[in-house]
Parts: sequence; C-alpha cells; structure tokens
Amino acid sequence: MKRNLNRNLNRHLRRQEEAQLTIETALVFPIVLLILSGLFYMIMYVHDIVEVRSGAYRIGMEYSFGNIDEKDVENSIKGLPLFVATPKIKISKGLDSYEIAIDLQGKGNVNMINIIVNSGDRQIIHIPQRISKEVMYGSRVLLEELESKRGKK
Repeated sequence: MKRNLNRNLNRHLRRQEEAQLTIETALVFPIVLLILSGLFYMIMYVHDIVEVRSGAYRIGMEYSFGNIDEKDVENSIKGLPLFVATPKIKISKGLDSYEIAIDLQGKGNVNMINIIVNSGDRQIIHIPQRISKEVMYGSRVLLEELESKRGKK
C-alpha cells in the first residue's frame, strides 16, 4: 500500500514538473525568438547602411571623374545588394564637391535602430570634384583587387 502511494506520488510530481517546464517554455521561447529576430533585423539594416555608404562613395568617385552620368549613379546605388533598406538618391553639385544624399527608407520601423547605431535616415556622401588621376586609379585598382579576392569577378 505504501509502495503504491509512493509510486503515485512520484508520478504526480513528475507530471507536475513536466507541466511547469511546458509553461516556462511557452513563455520564454517567444521572448527569446523576438529578441533574436530583432537582432537579426538590426544586423541586416546596419549591413545596408555600410553597403550604401561604401557603394555611393565608390560610384561617386566614378561620377566625379566623368566616367558615368547621374542616372547611372542612381541605378548603381539602387542596384546594390540590400536586405532591408530602400534608398532614395539625390545628387547635388557644390563649388568643390559633389554631394550624394541618400534617404534610407527601411521596410519596417527603423527609427529605434537608427538611435541605437547613432545613424540617421539620411546618409550624405561628399566627393571632391577635382580628384587626381593617380588617386582615382589607385583607388580603382584597390577596389578591383578587393572584389577579385571576394570572388565577385
């Protein structure tokens, strides 16, 4: 009789522990999943910011040297491999430099991410109009070398 009571009590306690584990998992798992998905989204958005800035600078150097026109600059920047951001480009000419203003419109709420990474919706790239041929060709060679090492060519 006592043995049956112990067995029933152990079975009852084991079921209760399993039920507690199920409830804890049901509460904790969505929170962890939400945090991980938010972190992943933020990483993709920061990637887009870096990709747009470096691409705009590279393409802006080509534009300042006269190799491409304004429409090609817009198409090249919009053609960058981006995950989250949708760039809107405006090119203006100053006295001694070109200014490429890029408004990053994220697919979703990116205001909080901009606060965290200390970045705004608007990225402005300044490119000098008179860049020496040596600097231009040197940077082009460097970019081509980096692209070839990445396997893009």
